[in-house]
Amino acid sequence: MSAREALAVMGPDTGLLVSTGIRRLDGTPLLAMNRRLPPAPVTPPALVDSGRVGQMFNSGGTAMYETLAPVRRDGRTVAHVVSVRSLTASPTTLKTVESLAGASGVLWVGNADGTEWTDLQSALGPRPIHVGDTEITEGGVRRLVSAAPIPGTPLLIASTVAANQAGASLKGFLWTLVLIAIAIVAAGATAGWIVIRQVTNPLVDLTAAAEAIAAGHRANLPARASRNDEIGRLSDAFGTMSGRVTDAREHLERQVRERTAELERTQRELIQREKLAVLGQLASSVGHELRNPLGVMSNISYYLSTALTDVPPKAREHLAMLRRQVGLAERIVTDILDFTRVKQPETATVPVEAFVDAQLQRVTLPETVRVERSVAPGVPDMSADPFQVGQVLYNVLTNAAQSMEPRGGVLGVRAHGTNGSVFIDVTDEGPGVPEEHHEQIFEPLYTTKLRGIGLGLSVSRTLAQANGGTLRVAQSSARGTTFRLEVPSARAN
Repeated sequence: MSAREALAVMGPDTGLLVSTGIRRLDGTPLLAMNRRLPPAPVTPPALVDSGRVGQMFNSGGTAMYETLAPVRRDGRTVAHVVSVRSLTASPTTLKTVESLAGASGVLWVGNADGTEWTDLQSALGPRPIHVGDTEITEGGVRRLVSAAPIPGTPLLIASTVAANQAGASLKGFLWTLVLIAIAIVAAGATAGWIVIRQVTNPLVDLTAAAEAIAAGHRANLPARASRNDEIGRLSDAFGTMSGRVTDAREHLERQVRERTAELERTQRELIQREKLAVLGQLASSVGHELRNPLGVMSNISYYLSTALTDVPPKAREHLAMLRRQVGLAERIVTDILDFTRVKQPETATVPVEAFVDAQLQRVTLPETVRVERSVAPGVPDMSADPFQVGQVLYNVLTNAAQSMEPRGGVLGVRAHGTNGSVFIDVTDEGPGVPEEHHEQIFEPLYTTKLRGIGLGLSVSRTLAQANGGTLRVAQSSARGTTFRLEVPSARAN
């Protein structure tokens, strides 16, 4: 390939390329392509041994610059390959510059020594622009300027704008920044709201639930939409953990309640055994000794009340009081003996109506107490020991009458039954029994009355159970109490 052909390949005509060629070391053209190679614009670069960009020069009103590359032979430079280019910008480039710098903005390129400048359209000649300058006066117009060197070249690039337009451009730029800042803040606020809703709020709920568990309370996790991210998995795991902790705590509390109830039962049993031991000793040493004198006193009081007809009312009143107190003492002794030695029941078929009437006749009732008795038609006969069950009903009737002293009231007795059981309900209009005492009143030596030793109901329940029945508080309020005696019916057998 010849040198001319090589230069043609290296320097195609692109519109900005003016000419390519070879120049001797003295600056005279040796070979030119495209068009005439202009002479060197400066002192011939005889000592240039490497590629370089030359200064800009004015050629027919067009700003041009050249690039040189050395041609070596036998290790020394013998010529330079030269490419001359025009510094003329396209309309698109100029429009881009205007959009960036404004209508009054101009982009200049020139020699660093200020000998030649161009506005990318035509050569402008020398301009006093140097790196570090901030303003110049051009055609009587003050312009702001900023210049910077183009690395590896002897050229500067400078941007200028009319001073009176710089403020408007700056304001527009600042408004643009403000709008951008507002958009950024709005986007940040939206993102923050999303983060708070999607991340922070669930974490706050989980923290509150954890604190509730730590304080020993039940954790209530809020309902949430199904999530498949880490927060969702954490919430699921926390919910499972909370449920297990709650179940474990409830199980532990249940065990504590059961153990506490068991300890209370054991304590009551121990106390009852101690009471039974005391009662056994008391019954064996005192019971029989008291019955004999009490029997004598009862007989004497009965004899005096029947034999003496002309007795002052006060004496007759005291005689009746003596009989009542002797009867009370006999009942206490009987309760003690019955509680310490319950005999095997002698079961018999007992008509209910006659049985109820017989026990009502045994009870000494104050004049302020009125009895209302009802026996359901067709009630079956009882299958029980009439003496033992009679003692139970007698004790319940006596307690009911005493609970209404001194105001009095209605003592209700109602008998009804089924094929399997006979029920006798005794209702009073006393102050009632608190619910927490419904079982305590059947314990030995437990009493809320000033008289008696608290054995009547305990003995009565023991006798009822010995006959295959039960005795319990069926209903109680401030207006009265209902005790229910349940005994097997003869039909069940």
